[in-house]
Amino acid sequence: MEQTIGRRIAENRKRLGMTQDQLAEKLGLTAQAVSKWENDQSCPDITLLPRLAALLGMTVDQLLGA
Repeated sequence: MEQTIGRRIAENRKRLGMTQDQLAEKLGLTAQAVSKWENDQSCPDITLLPRLAALLGMTVDQLLGA
């Protein structure tokens, strides 16, 4: 099964020992927004991708699965 952006976010957030609340706070969002990404109910806004990738210790390409 193909890995989704939501799964990549969740796996890397957990790898760093970060909660959804902590990631959301660093991005100025709600934990509900992060939860929706991780459950593939929505995707992060394109303008957030560079910051999100940096917080997760990865490149935007890695985050997108490219």
